[in-house]
Amino acid sequence: GTNQRLIHVAGTNGKGSVCAMLDAICRAAGHRTGLFTSPHLVTFRERICVNGRMIAEEEVVRGLAEWVPSVLFGLAAWRIRPATDLVAYLPLLWVLVVLSFIDLEHKLLPNRIVVPSFVAGVALLGIAAALGPGVGAWVRAFLGAGVAFGFFFVLALISPRGMGMGDVKLSAVLGLGLAYLGWGRLLVGFFISFLAGAVGGIGLIAARRAGMKSEVPFGPYLALGTIVSILFGGPIVHAWLRQ
Repeated sequence: GTNQRLIHVAGTNGKGSVCAMLDAICRAAGHRTGLFTSPHLVTFRERICVNGRMIAEEEVVRGLAEWVPSVLFGLAAWRIRPATDLVAYLPLLWVLVVLSFIDLEHKLLPNRIVVPSFVAGVALLGIAAALGPGVGAWVRAFLGAGVAFGFFFVLALISPRGMGMGDVKLSAVLGLGLAYLGWGRLLVGFFISFLAGAVGGIGLIAARRAGMKSEVPFGPYLALGTIVSILFGGPIVHAWLRQ
């Protein structure tokens, strides 16, 4: 049994206001309250409140850091071959999860994470190449990082509002990891990123949560495209080449 009491508010308009008033009334009466609402107005942390306080950023990161990487690590162990490549891709997957939520919350991709990730990627892919496909894959990874950085840098010059320098720097990390697997994986990863970004932007505008001139974080879309290409890009490339 439980002593908890629940109030479920449904309908079309005004659900958030009703829930906020009910929460305030219950707290004024001395009750401890938990409030979940959707969608949020400013930050998604508004969706989970206990006694009028939003869930702390540290709690969100801690919770996500526990289960999202675990799922990705399981998929990586299943999909990535040779298994020696996991030495490089497990850390990359974890970094992409962390950067995605930082970018969503703060619209920022910190240099203190992106730059060390590139350096670590170079070293770890070098180890993976020595244990597996050889130095050719490592050299291709460097070329991919350069191509990706140059492409995104040009985009940032053309449209500074649509592409930040954090995205440009992150593209070098992603180009490094994707090109190591092959040029096709690089193309698939960035194609999915831009496609997801376009669909997500249209969805935000349709939901009236963003306007034509709103700044929408692109880092999570870059992470999504990269993760999909790393885990499932092989079959996608093969199907593409058969056309």
